[in-house]
Amino acid sequence: LALRMGAEVSLTFAALDQQVNAACAFLMDADLAAGDHLAVLLDNSVDAVALMLAAMRCRLVLVPLNTRLSPSEINEQLQRADCALLLTDVDRAAAIRPLIQVPVRAVAIEPTTRIMPAPEIDLDAVAAIFHTSGTSGTPKGACLTYGNIFYSAMASAYRIGVLPHDRWLCVLPLYHVGGMSVILRSVLYGTAVDLHPRFELDAVNHALTHDPVTLISLVPTMLHRLLEARTQSWNSDFRLVLLGGAAPNEQLMQRCIEHSIPVATTYGLTEAASQVATALPQQVTQKPGSVGLPLLF
Repeated sequence: LALRMGAEVSLTFAALDQQVNAACAFLMDADLAAGDHLAVLLDNSVDAVALMLAAMRCRLVLVPLNTRLSPSEINEQLQRADCALLLTDVDRAAAIRPLIQVPVRAVAIEPTTRIMPAPEIDLDAVAAIFHTSGTSGTPKGACLTYGNIFYSAMASAYRIGVLPHDRWLCVLPLYHVGGMSVILRSVLYGTAVDLHPRFELDAVNHALTHDPVTLISLVPTMLHRLLEARTQSWNSDFRLVLLGGAAPNEQLMQRCIEHSIPVATTYGLTEAASQVATALPQQVTQKPGSVGLPLLF
């Protein structure tokens, strides 16, 4: 299993590869050339995952955009990142096309018999431009290389471990470096992702109870809401909450410790391809408030 999304979608790595191949054909038909900057404005979906991986296979520089941006903010980021094309869903394309200053195309990925081979990876080449959260000013475009992404994934695996049956529940948006990391790390590890369209409390709680998910990435507010709503035990395979994005308060961490919920507190940033320092659950218990030592590399 590579990717699961709801009860309807369950893709093996071979099936996901076919989806990515079809997405590559769609990108090539859009007259894009290697090195072009491709903006993507999509909610969490199979198409969003396929386009993320296809952009890399076609050696395009991916520029994921926050789906909550206004047209003026979209234009600003498109200009700053020097994007050649914006891909989005059909409804958004119709609504924003007159307001956007670069070509806008609706995503329409169809099966193909064309084979789009993956070239060798240059770890020094830029893979994607992710915009920072902009909490203290205008968001900045952070250029992440394949090497940044690869070594971040290896460092994370070295700290929190990888098991053959791991399934990472992803509720973070794929335009955020945290959501992107879940997808790309799992591809590198050969493990599965359970992708949700958004953080929907009942759906996430159901998955944590009934599905064999083993990890989830959350921010403290999400974890607080989950704990407030949970009435059942976590599934027996579950092994870790990777908690970041903000400093959790003492009460939340104490509650997790009392209920034996394995939480790894982490600090990261867009410019470093996500995770930078992480404290494992035992360390969190011994020293609440710490995010542990920096990761390897």
